[in-house]
Amino acid sequence: MRLSVVIPTLGRPSLWWVLQRLTEQPEWDETCEAIVIFDGKKIEEKQFSGVSYFQTQSQLGAATARNLGIQKATGSIIAFLGDDTAPCSNWIAKTLHFHEHNMDAKSALLGCVKWTSELEKNQFHRWLGRTKQFRFGDLTSHKTPDWRYFYTSNLSLKRSFLAQEKFSDAFSGWGFEDTELGYRLYKKGMKLVYEPTIIVEHDHPHTLASARKNAASARKNAFIFQSLHPEISLVPTGTKAMLKRFQLLLWNALSPLWKRAKWEAAWNKSWLDI
Repeated sequence: MRLSVVIPTLGRPSLWWVLQRLTEQPEWDETCEAIVIFDGKKIEEKQFSGVSYFQTQSQLGAATARNLGIQKATGSIIAFLGDDTAPCSNWIAKTLHFHEHNMDAKSALLGCVKWTSELEKNQFHRWLGRTKQFRFGDLTSHKTPDWRYFYTSNLSLKRSFLAQEKFSDAFSGWGFEDTELGYRLYKKGMKLVYEPTIIVEHDHPHTLASARKNAASARKNAFIFQSLHPEISLVPTGTKAMLKRFQLLLWNALSPLWKRAKWEAAWNKSWLDI
């Protein structure tokens, strides 16, 4: 078995779109498999070649679901997708090509996550995807990604290296449960390479209210991250916190005139717990 794709899910309808796009690729054969983990949800099954379904006993979060998926997987390459991130053409071919030409066990691959064409038309989603959910724009100047870019929406690495660690079950909700594992692997020498042509399409509509909920969840998980790794500072304190609050005042002042200012103000209120 070459490739195992692990997909945790809460049962979103987009899961079937993801699996269809994955299993229809020309390189999908008997050496590939997908492991779908229903997180505390009753298993729904649709027949796709090479896809297996499992279930956690209760809703324990994406980290625990991914750990179960890794346990069930048999491939030498473990890839992670979301149940709302569907691979574009040549995703399998390019993923396998990278790993076949980067044999070092510590070499890992980060692909790009883009909104579906419909969501990309929406200004709010463009802002959210590029500034709060993913920061791929920071990598366009050939910056080497570190653990902060360990995005499990489109990521693959060698099973032999991943087996040394697992996702922490200390986290719940949205934010930092994947980058925390990335940090531990990074300290062990992980070499994360970004390839922008390995693309998945992200189909997860948001509202400003759901974005604020994610920001509050990220704040809670950031404190958990810091408790596990006191050497890392994620939540601003002292002078940095004062600067963030000053920025918030500016966003609030501009919000009647500028949509982005309104969105930034709302996000930062949740992130700063104001």
